[in-house]
Amino acid sequence: MKRTLLLSFLLIILGLISFRMNPVMPEYLNLVDDDFSSNPPPTTTGAPGENSCTDCHAGSTLPAAGVVTFSFSGVNDMYVIGQSYYITIGKSGSSKTGFEMTSLDDNDQAAGSFTAGTNSQIVSFNGRNYIRQSASSGINSWTFTWNAPASPSGDITFYYALNAANGDNNSQGDQIYLGSNTITNDIAGEVEESSPEANVINMTTELGKLSVNLSIQRESDIYFTAQNLEGKQLDFHHFGEMMKGQHILYIDLDEKYSGGLYLFTIFVNNKPYTTKIAFHK
Repeated sequence: MKRTLLLSFLLIILGLISFRMNPVMPEYLNLVDDDFSSNPPPTTTGAPGENSCTDCHAGSTLPAAGVVTFSFSGVNDMYVIGQSYYITIGKSGSSKTGFEMTSLDDNDQAAGSFTAGTNSQIVSFNGRNYIRQSASSGINSWTFTWNAPASPSGDITFYYALNAANGDNNSQGDQIYLGSNTITNDIAGEVEESSPEANVINMTTELGKLSVNLSIQRESDIYFTAQNLEGKQLDFHHFGEMMKGQHILYIDLDEKYSGGLYLFTIFVNNKPYTTKIAFHK
C-alpha cells in the first residue's frame, strides 16, 4: 500500500514538472498567425476605449513615430469636407506585417470612411469604421482611400496599430507599434472649392487603354484609381502636378478588367470625378 501511494505521489510530481516545462498556451495564441494574418479583429487600433494587437500577440507596445511610415495626401495635413484622400502606411524589414486603423473626431466618434485598396479590407464595429490588411506575407505597405465627412468635423485623428511579425507561426517575438496622426479642417479650401476646378470631359476605352480628356482650371495634383463595384481598388496612378489647360491621360488596362462594371476616378487636388464603364468578356 505504501509503495502504491509513493508511486502515485511521484507520478503527480512528474506531471506538475512536465506542465511547468510545457505550459498550455491559449488556443487563439497558437492560431493567431493563421487566423489574423488576413482579418485582424476590430477595436485593436489603440484608439480611446480600444485595445491593441497585444491582446493576441505577446509583447509590449512600441511608439510608431520614426519607425512606421504614415502619409496623407492632403496639403499640410488638412482636409476639405466631401473630398477623398490617399493614405499610405507601412514598415520595412519584417517578414510579415499587418495593420488596423480607424478615424475619430475630437469626441472619439467615427469621422469619415475608408475605401479599401490593394491587400486591404474595411469593416465596421460598434459605430466605428476600420481598415486593415487582407494579406500580410511579404507585404509591408498599404495605400487606400479615406473619404472626408460631408460636414465640418474639426480635427480628425487616425489611430493605428501595426504588427511587425517574425513569421514563426506563433504569437511570440512580434513587435506592436501604436501611432496616431491628426488632420485639420481646411475651411479656406472649402470656400475655394465653390468654383469648378476641373472638368473631366470624356473617358473612353480603346485598344486596351483608357483615355481621359481633362480640362484643369489651375495647376493641380492628379491621381487616378479604378475600382470594381465591391469597392476593391484595382489600379492607382499618380500623375503628379499638371499645369492649367487641356490634357489627355492614357492608362493601360490589363486582364483585371475581364468583364463587368468598373469605376474610374480622376482626382484633381483630391476632388473626385468618376465614370462608370462596362467591359464585356
